[in-house]
Amino acid sequence: MDITVPGYSIVRYDRPTASRGGGVALLICNSLSFQVHSISHPAGSHVDTVGIILHINRKKIAVVCVYRPPRSPLSDLGHFEACLF
Repeated sequence: MDITVPGYSIVRYDRPTASRGGGVALLICNSLSFQVHSISHPAGSHVDTVGIILHINRKKIAVVCVYRPPRSPLSDLGHFEACLF
């Protein structure tokens, strides 16, 4: 499903499996400068993530959206954290 909101850009990560639910998205106002931040997903991870780097007043601000399904193991969050740093 394509979503559009006038005046905004969308960055999304759709769950790669055909299962129902999941996926994450960020809406960013078109007046903001940003770049997509690629976050690798370890094999077997159930965590959905999407990230951007905002460029505001010569500063970089990371914004990340994370979704962990209720029945997925908590260890998946540890794998996600390891991918960030």
